[in-house]
Amino acid sequence: MILLDTNILLRYALATDPAFPAIDAALTALHARGEVLCIVPQNLYEFWAVATRPVTANGLGMTVLECEAQGARAKRLFRLLPDLPALL
Repeated sequence: MILLDTNILLRYALATDPAFPAIDAALTALHARGEVLCIVPQNLYEFWAVATRPVTANGLGMTVLECEAQGARAKRLFRLLPDLPALL
């Protein structure tokens, strides 16, 4: 299993992001070789904080609905691990 960093989710949320093609290719290659790509609730909290922040404040400027849709997409694409003390 590979735990994804929140920055991967942020860059993967916008197809216009300059890093999107490289991230898409890397995730596709990892998936093709059978890797299980995971996220944890903290990734979603961090994503929400940055994604809903205005672009002028170094955020993505997403609406709440856009952010919810991207969170749901992440949960479909990647395995969501529970936030358990044993995870540490």
